[in-house]
Amino acid sequence: LLSFVKELLRNKGFGINNIDSTIVAEEPKFAPHIAKMKKNIAKTLGIEESLVNIKGKTEEGLGFTGAKKGISAYAVCLLHKEL
Repeated sequence: LLSFVKELLRNKGFGINNIDSTIVAEEPKFAPHIAKMKKNIAKTLGIEESLVNIKGKTEEGLGFTGAKKGISAYAVCLLHKEL
């Protein structure tokens, strides 16, 4: 999916300025995996790792993620139009 989005952006003349993402889960803990995740995302998109930010958060026992019934993820991507 990420490779498809990369090609779609490229074909429309857009580049990525940065990506900020949050993973919400009580378990597993994502901190030990964040560096590898950043590396894989950056490699797939053909951008520097410094442009990818990933944070892990918990819901402190609230909602379906807090009850350990699921994981949610959010991402925001800032784009620029290639000249």
